[in-house]
Amino acid sequence: MRKPRAALGSRAAELLLDEARGEGHTHVQEVFEPTLVVRESSMVFRDREGAQ
Repeated sequence: MRKPRAALGSRAAELLLDEARGEGHTHVQEVFEPTLVVRESSMVFRDREGAQ
């Protein structure tokens, strides 16, 4: 899984600064969608007869 780190960090900084400034900050739960990353290590290898 790949998480949108830049977006997470940016939003966290915005929320922290809003709270520090006292600008009507309310606690919110942010949801960021991860991306599935298929790598060679997650693949299933089969032998020549098709067995796993």
